[in-house]
Amino acid sequence: MTVPNIHKVSKLVKMVSDNGANLVLTDWIDDHSEMLSEWEAQTRYDMDFLVEKRKLDTAMKEIGAFLKVNGIENELRKELQDSVIKEKLLKCLPENKRGCSDFELNCYYIMFGKKIRMDD
Repeated sequence: MTVPNIHKVSKLVKMVSDNGANLVLTDWIDDHSEMLSEWEAQTRYDMDFLVEKRKLDTAMKEIGAFLKVNGIENELRKELQDSVIKEKLLKCLPENKRGCSDFELNCYYIMFGKKIRMDD
């Protein structure tokens, strides 16, 4: 799968789910994906863009919940502590991506977990 260079959160979430990734979409992320995309775009191009602190605090809390429910944390997820599964995941990645952080490996597992489990 070729991933286009886009920043629309709603489109990225749809691409992930349409391609068989095991991603749990929280209601808050689903309901606010357009807002997150707008914030991303505005912060890149509008030097005067402001967001209320309470909105940022809520977004950070909800994004943290989304990452946690999907096992995307700094500590390597339980499944990847099994060296056989971790090696299968690494074989799915281009060679230049194999030295990535635990956080990145957790993200890649979301994308390739279904393929890895099918290979068993």
